[in-house]
Amino acid sequence: MKFKKIFAAALALCIVGGAAPTAARYAPGSVLTASAEEYSGTCGEDLAWTLTEDGTLTISGTGDMYDFSSSSDEMPWYDYRKQITSVIIEEGVTCISAEAFFLCTAVVSVDIPSTVENIDESALATCMGLETINVSPDNLNYSSLDGVLFNKDRTILLKYPSNRTVESYTVPDTVLRIENRAMWILRNMTSLTLPDGLKEIGEGALYNSKLLETIDIPESVDKIQWSAFSKTEWFTARQAEDPLVAVNGILIDGTACTGDIVIPDDIHTINELAMSRCEAITSVTIPSSVKTVDYCAFAGCEGIAELTIAEGVENIGIGAFSSCTSLAEVTVPASVSVIGEGAFYCCESLERITILDPDCDICDEEFTICNSESSSKAVFTGTICGYENSTAQAYAEKYGYNFVALDGGSDVVYGDANSNATIEMADAVLILQSQSNPDKYGVDGTEEGHITAQGMINADCSGSGDGVTAKDALAIQKYLLDLITLPEE
Repeated sequence: MKFKKIFAAALALCIVGGAAPTAARYAPGSVLTASAEEYSGTCGEDLAWTLTEDGTLTISGTGDMYDFSSSSDEMPWYDYRKQITSVIIEEGVTCISAEAFFLCTAVVSVDIPSTVENIDESALATCMGLETINVSPDNLNYSSLDGVLFNKDRTILLKYPSNRTVESYTVPDTVLRIENRAMWILRNMTSLTLPDGLKEIGEGALYNSKLLETIDIPESVDKIQWSAFSKTEWFTARQAEDPLVAVNGILIDGTACTGDIVIPDDIHTINELAMSRCEAITSVTIPSSVKTVDYCAFAGCEGIAELTIAEGVENIGIGAFSSCTSLAEVTVPASVSVIGEGAFYCCESLERITILDPDCDICDEEFTICNSESSSKAVFTGTICGYENSTAQAYAEKYGYNFVALDGGSDVVYGDANSNATIEMADAVLILQSQSNPDKYGVDGTEEGHITAQGMINADCSGSGDGVTAKDALAIQKYLLDLITLPEE
């Protein structure tokens, strides 16, 4: 399953703190000896390369470079990478391929001709000594300004040289997106101004630019991908102020959080991987202001035992709560219309999930809801609750999971644990019985008057959405004394 592969890779990156480059797969570089005037070879079907003693690598011919992203196809000049100081790509070359200049850390300048049609985003990513990129003004796909690489119309900033000497930079006001890793590991920048109108900041865009203290982010930015600001001075200072780091209503990081977490009500998106592997979190409350819980947002948060998702949340993304191994029960409110692939993957303790939207788009994969997997097959021993003829029922039946139908349509009567349309002391008693003796009074209990799946929904009337507890019985008693209304906030 695609999700499982992506999820495993993402969590592996979280463990090491980000997508930093590594040379583990390569041997140490060779030294270009003074007696060798020139090294040469091929790097494409019709491309040749030469490296002269002064450190100039020239690539000539016509067509694309070979793809060097595979460990078995490293670029032919890799052994001399530390001696390359400038790269000249001549007219006729059409593609600068993946990892073409991997760990060529001494490269200071790169010249790109008019014929280049594609530059892989990893091609220059680890050229840490790079100071300037020069693109022919006749190139129809790319441009450069002050040594910085853009697409032709300068709506996308593609690569800011890591060793450019200026400390302060203002991104041109034409730019709408900063590409993945476009400005990562900058050595000298301390201040960055982003333009009004900027919409997207890509994955790892400014990652590990350690000296960067000031970032002016306009309100126009509405998409920030994972680890965009991690390991900058700006991010460290923001995290020290509040472990829930947010920009323009987007929660971008909460991995320093502990204990019970209440997401602020000015947040509309919990970003991809924002809280992933934060094992010190014990409970999470997501308010109605949040519309999207993005990709793997809480993946691997093994300490989360209580999860409250308020009515108003609309989208639970791919792997959002995967490997939340302490989570036993969750109610997905009727406002949630999409449950993404692997959203509740490998939630080992999950006994009950209630899905209140009868038409919810549940990703049609057996791993979307499961406790574990065995021999590449999902295992779920819990119960899916939903309405008759709902997508929850169809999903459960397709994969052989236990399904319990909710009673009486989609109306929730808070406090009516025994589903008799009346809120009374008997409801409080039934809640306590179902908690203390679930074998008799739980949803699958043996007593005739045991609580039903719909009753469990109704019973969750104190902090609704966090599961049924003794607090709900107490709330009913307060209600009967006219002290509160239900549900109790």
